[in-house]
Formats: sequence, C-alpha cells, structure tokens
Amino acid sequence: MNDGFYFMRIIILKISLLVFVISCGNNGPVEPIIPDPYDFSAVDQLLENSGLDAVVLLMKDGETVYEKSFGNYSSDERVTIASGTKLITAVLFARLIDDGVLELDDTIASWLPGWGSDDPRKSDITIRQCLSNTTGLPSDIDCLWEINTLSVECAYEIGDLTLFADPGTEFRYSGTGFMIAACAAEAASGKPYEALVTEFLTNPLGMDQTGFQFELGDMIVNVRPDAGAFSTAGDYATMCQMLLDGGVYKGQQFISSEMIDEIFRDQTNGVPLAYSPYKALTEYPELQDIRYGLGCWREEVDPVSGEIRVASCKGAFGFSPWIDFENDMVGILLVADELKDVMPVYVELRSVIEELV
Repeated sequence: MNDGFYFMRIIILKISLLVFVISCGNNGPVEPIIPDPYDFSAVDQLLENSGLDAVVLLMKDGETVYEKSFGNYSSDERVTIASGTKLITAVLFARLIDDGVLELDDTIASWLPGWGSDDPRKSDITIRQCLSNTTGLPSDIDCLWEINTLSVECAYEIGDLTLFADPGTEFRYSGTGFMIAACAAEAASGKPYEALVTEFLTNPLGMDQTGFQFELGDMIVNVRPDAGAFSTAGDYATMCQMLLDGGVYKGQQFISSEMIDEIFRDQTNGVPLAYSPYKALTEYPELQDIRYGLGCWREEVDPVSGEIRVASCKGAFGFSPWIDFENDMVGILLVADELKDVMPVYVELRSVIEELV
C-alpha cells in the first residue's frame, strides 16, 4: 500500500512538470496580470449621466490610458471642431516659420499688396497679432461664412473694415485675423491654405481624418482657418501630444522649441480683453480673465511665475481639447453640441481626472 502511494505521488509530480513545460512553451512563462493604475469609473459615470454623444480620449506620459465613446458616437467619430481649428492654424504657421516661408512679425500688407490702405495703422498689423486676436479689427464679417467667396477676396473685404482699436492694444476674439493671416501664407507660399495644412501638418502627423469638409475630398473655395476644420479625437490628440512633447514627433523635431514657446506664451501683453467667449460663462469666474497664446487659451497658469500649466482650444459646439503640462497629459472631449451645455461636463471632467493623476 505504501509503494502504491509512493508511485501515485511520482505520477502526479510528473504530470505537474509536464503541464508547466507545456504552459511555458514557445511563449515563455505566463505574464502576471498588472492592475490598471487608474480607476476611470467616475469618468464613465459622468459622461453616461451627461446624455452627450461624446468621445473621451486621455493620454498620459505619451500613452493612451483611456478612450471611450458615449451615446451614439463611435471611437472614430469625426465632427466639426469649430475654433479648435485655430490651434491647427497656429501649428501650421509654426511649421511655415521654421521652414522660412514667412516670419511671425511679418505684416499682412507686406504679403497682400494694397491691403488696408485706407488706414495707415493697418499697415502695422502682423501675423502674430492675427494669431493672438489683437489686430484691432472687428471679430466677424459676412464673407467668412460664404463658402464660394475666394479667401483672398474676403481678406481684402476685412482690410476695408474700420479698426476698433490700434493694432496690439486690445484682445478681441476673432475670425478675421486668422483669415487674413491664412491669405498671407497663401501669398508667401503660392499654395492654398488647405493644401498647406495637408502638406505641413496633417500628412506628416498621420492625421488623415482631419480636413475642411465632412467627407474628405476635393478642396473647397473658402475655408475657415479659424473654425472650419473637422477632426477625430485620435487625430487631434496626435497634434496635442506633439506639442506637449516640445514639438517632437516620432523622435524628430517637428516644430522648433522656439516656436513651441511662442505658441504657449502670453501674446496679449496685458491688453484689455475687449471680447472673449469666456466672458459669457459668468458661472465660472475663474475663467473670466484667461489670456491667449497663438491659437490657444492659457487656461491655467502658475500664479507666481506665470508659466503655463494647461492650454486649451475649445470650439463653439463643445469640442474641448486640453494639454496639461504639469501632469504630462493630453485630453480630448469630442462632442458636437452647445458649448454652454458641454462646459459643466468639461469642468467636472477636468476635476475628476486631476484627482486620478
């Protein structure tokens, strides 16, 4: 009986050894399951309760840590990003300036002959002022909305507008400055604005779902360099991650560090905020005095040093990307709704995520 028990133990040990060898196989030992370092259940609950069709994408230290769609949206949903386009235009200009096509302090009049000739002050308006909404020009004009009007024709119509303030002395959130800057870039390069975006930005970054028509295809006559683009959460996050990484993409310097600094530093120089869309959000007093860089908001800054902590570039329909420099994080809240309805969700989302990371 003892011999039988002994041989049974030998058989069991041999079977156990065989199972271990098979389990290792060509794949090596079984990897331990690593728990997720973040509990995003509060993010799930917030978006599910919001009733929004949305995509939320979060990148931490260059890696995607959360990506989920809500409502009727899929993860690759493509929507109008409205003023999210402004940061695309600013990044494009950074590339053009690095490439020597033009300079940040070039005047519009130097590239568009006869532009703004009715008022000598207009000859001082620069690309820097256009991209920072400090031109002194009115914020809007009908030709911005006319898709069959040539962009350059609209630029000259803008040149005939009466200045509200001397250039560089007032911040007025605007589409007009971005339009005339885009036309200056067209004149300097000899290429349409949309072709420049494709050549210098979307193609190199692999942003193949970003463009100026809902269905990607032929170029339209009059694009909106301030508000006309469509994109996906993944595409836009790629651009934001490049900016967070100091202009580096796939190990290469895509934008110079000097131009990265220009994009995110305060370009308003303390001038009065004559018009800002944040002024209408009276329930958020902490947002009332947000300053602007080039194509983006300096949403949070260090109160002592003034160094930027969070940059953002919201659209009128709620599209809300942000770059969190302190936490090495990119966030995208992709929606197509009214900003006033999205803003409470955005503010709470930011708060929840900051507690997690």
